[in-house]
Amino acid sequence: MFGSPTYLGGYAAQVKAFIDGCSGVWMKQGWKDKLAAGFTHSQGLSGDKLATLTGFVVNTMQHGIVWVGNAGLPEGDTPDKVNRLSSFTGAMAQSGYGQAVTHPADWETATRFGTRVGETLVRWQKG
Repeated sequence: MFGSPTYLGGYAAQVKAFIDGCSGVWMKQGWKDKLAAGFTHSQGLSGDKLATLTGFVVNTMQHGIVWVGNAGLPEGDTPDKVNRLSSFTGAMAQSGYGQAVTHPADWETATRFGTRVGETLVRWQKG
C-alpha cells in the first residue's frame, strides 16, 4: 500500500527516495505479480492528488505489480459523503488549512477501500 500527502503536485520527497531506492528490486522483478494500492491527502479539494496516485500507478506498473483501484461510488460531494472526491485510482482525503481532524467520511472512504484491497488480496492468494 503506497501512501503520501500530496505536496506541490506529487508525492513527498521521502516517498520518491524510497521508490528510487528500490531499483534493485525492479531489476530482479522482485515484486512482479504482487498487489498494490494507494492513498493520498492534501489541503485542496483537487490539490493535484491524482498526480500523486498516478505516480504510484506508473511505478507499480514498472515493477509488474497489479494495481487495485477504489470501486466505491461517490455518495455526493459534501464532506459528509463517502468518496466525495470521486477517486477511483485510490483513496483521496482532504482537510482544510488548520483543520486538525480529517472528515469522518474520508476515513470511511479509506476504510472501505482498505477492505476492498484486503478482499482482493484474499482472492488473489486463492488463485
